[in-house]
Amino acid sequence: MREIKFRGKDTNGDWHYGLLAIVKTNQMKIVKSGYYISNDLGHAYAYQVRPETVGQYIERKDNNGKEIYAGDILMSGKSIALVEYSDDIDQDFYWGNAIGFVFNFDPDKMDKNGYEIISNIYENEDLLNEDWYL
Repeated sequence: MREIKFRGKDTNGDWHYGLLAIVKTNQMKIVKSGYYISNDLGHAYAYQVRPETVGQYIERKDNNGKEIYAGDILMSGKSIALVEYSDDIDQDFYWGNAIGFVFNFDPDKMDKNGYEIISNIYENEDLLNEDWYL
């Protein structure tokens, strides 16, 4: 069974993990419109997160056992890649495909032992400007 969950960063800079709810109306007195991630304890509480930081879990883990989410930046050997959603897969590159999520590495620079999360696009977008990024 697929494990569907998300992460998002709140305005204080804290990450939250769980189910995603998008509220599109201010009709309710208690909850205002926005993106919410439920807490992982299953209690009736959710954290409001910044929509641009929301990423879905891709059902894969890195070499250290850390869950990989859309928006993560991975490193393998001397190559780094951004995890992102795509409907189109370019067969000219090595692709790790997980339910529509892809990340590509230059096969000549890739470590055959796998990959690890080094950051994410929301905290270190400048890593994608490095010479080794495709």
